[in-house]
Amino acid sequence: MWNNDDKWDRDNNYSINSFMKEKLLHYKEKRSTLLKSLDDVLYKKKEFKGKISWNQPEGGFFLILTLPFKFDIDMAEECAAENGVICVPISLFSCNKKYKNQIRISFSYVNCNDIYEGCVRLAKYIDRQLT
Repeated sequence: MWNNDDKWDRDNNYSINSFMKEKLLHYKEKRSTLLKSLDDVLYKKKEFKGKISWNQPEGGFFLILTLPFKFDIDMAEECAAENGVICVPISLFSCNKKYKNQIRISFSYVNCNDIYEGCVRLAKYIDRQLT
């Protein structure tokens, strides 16, 4: 039933924009932290230059990292067990083989202070795969 006495709805013109503003800033900070960390850890490492790329998401909670090698579920389990980094092979979401070397990284739940360390650990895993 429609409640004409809902002051918050009326005060906000029946929009969730004011409610979402703080949330958007929170996730934008996390995304920016991840992008800067990837830049600092992966892009600046000479062994990785030109071999690894990633998107710059405009929304959502995930970033897609493209690797120079196939990354499957076994590698995801190994990366998690050995490095404490959980990432998901994009190939799990598609039958198209062109995604066999891409992983999805979530930044929604990770504390900003832990994002850089996660990138360092992921870089160690990638480095082992390339050597």
